[in-house]
Amino acid sequence: MKRARKPLNRVARLVAPGFGLCFLLLVPTGLEAASKHKLRPYGEAELPLLACVALGEAAGEGEQGISLVLDTMANRHWRWNRYAYSAQFRPHLADFCAAQPATLRRYADHQVAALYQGRAVPQTAATHYVTSWLYHSPTRPAWVGRMKVIQVYRNHVFMVEPS
Repeated sequence: MKRARKPLNRVARLVAPGFGLCFLLLVPTGLEAASKHKLRPYGEAELPLLACVALGEAAGEGEQGISLVLDTMANRHWRWNRYAYSAQFRPHLADFCAAQPATLRRYADHQVAALYQGRAVPQTAATHYVTSWLYHSPTRPAWVGRMKVIQVYRNHVFMVEPS
């Protein structure tokens, strides 16, 4: 039986060695109720968290996988909704990030800052991605079927909304 997620209405704090102090500011429950697509942009102070989430999403896929995930975040204008990135729900995300190789952590930090500050541009037009397993699952979300696949990289399928 799948456990229902509690509404996000608090501020969670993550401390990851090598990442400094990370804050995840979650959308208040009242805003979620108003619109399930309510988006909130990340701020510069949250860049270490974004790097950590990207590691949680694609650490096993190396620098290229991390880049594709961060490019997708940038293409979404650094906005978050409560289901955007599954790694944000890892109970020990900070510990996971700290356990990654230092080279990958530095790469994720550098790449997220470069994209966020406009010193780099996304290399893909993707605005959404799912794991290959979910993409091929008969129980995949309906929105996945409406998307146009633009790239498959290792364990992820990157997509855009059809024009």
